Amino acid sequence: MAKTIDSDLFDTLRSAGLRKRVAKMLTDATAQGKSASGRAEASVRKAIADLRELADDLEDRLRGGPASRSTAAKKAARTRTTAARKRSASAKKAAATRAKNTSGSTTRASSSGTTRSRSTSARKPAARKTTARSTSARKPAARKTTARSTSARSTSRRSS
Repeated sequence: MAKTIDSDLFDTLRSAGLRKRVAKMLTDATAQGKSASGRAEASVRKAIADLRELADDLEDRLRGGPASRSTAAKKAARTRTTAARKRSASAKKAAATRAKNTSGSTTRASSSGTTRSRSTSARKPAARKTTARSTSARKPAARKTTARSTSARSTSRRSS
């Protein structure tokens, strides 16, 4: 009777896609039951852990990718929104400072105790001097030739 159960288990494992060696090891270990040696039990537990890991990987692929990738993507999205929020707050602060400073000319006290008047309006660019361009045409640069000298060519023709 035990032989048929073992062969049934073996056939079931083989039809599930396990290799002969693994199916035989699992069948033999389960047949021994509690009296199995430490090595046999450890190898069965390792095979079961590997099969569970394989099943988890397959489930992750069916769901659209590993869960760790999904959590990493969520963390990246949170980081991007936090950075955008910081940029926005900084831009608002800078805009408020600019608005406060551009309301006409301001008076500012320096550390020496004197006050200076500062205009915040944009400076006018300095006037550029215009000079007449010279109308003389440039002479083209001399072309460099990289051809061999004619004497070298004539000697090579003679030798062949």
